Amino acid sequence: MAALLLGDLAFGETSEVYRKLYVKEQKVQFIQASVPMNRDQPLFEIYAMVKADDDIAYVRDEAYRTLEHFKATEVDAKKLDDLKRRQKYSFLMGLDTPDHVAGGVARIVALTGGLEAIDRLYTQMATITPKDITAAAQKYFTPERRTVVVLKGAR
Repeated sequence: MAALLLGDLAFGETSEVYRKLYVKEQKVQFIQASVPMNRDQPLFEIYAMVKADDDIAYVRDEAYRTLEHFKATEVDAKKLDDLKRRQKYSFLMGLDTPDHVAGGVARIVALTGGLEAIDRLYTQMATITPKDITAAAQKYFTPERRTVVVLKGAR
C-alpha cells in the first residue's frame, strides 16, 4: 500500500524529479511510477521517455537519486495526507459516468470479487504514515532487487 503512495510522491507531477526532468530541464517527455494491482505482489515500475539518447544515463541516475532520497528521508506528513485525500477523491470523482464506473472498478472486482475492496483499500491507505513510506523504500529499493530495461527506437 505504501508503494502506491510512494510512486506518486517520488515520481508524480508534484515531485522534485518531475519538476527537474520534465519542467525545468525538459530531458523527458514523461516520467512516472506505477504499481499495478495484481493478485501476486507487483513490481514497482518507473517509466521515463527520454528525449535524447545521451541523457538516458542521467535520467536513470536521477531516478536512483530519488529512490535513495526516499530511503533516507521521511516524507512530509501534510504532503502525504494531501496525497491520500487526492487519491481517494480523484478516484471517486472519476466515477462520473457508467463507463468510468465500469472502468474504475472492473480490475478491483476481478481481483477481489467485490466492491468492498475499494473501501478496504482507502481505509488502509489512510493509515499509511511517513515511516511506512520510508520503510517500503528501504525494503524494496535495493540494487539486488533492481531490473533496468532501456528500449531505443530505430532512427
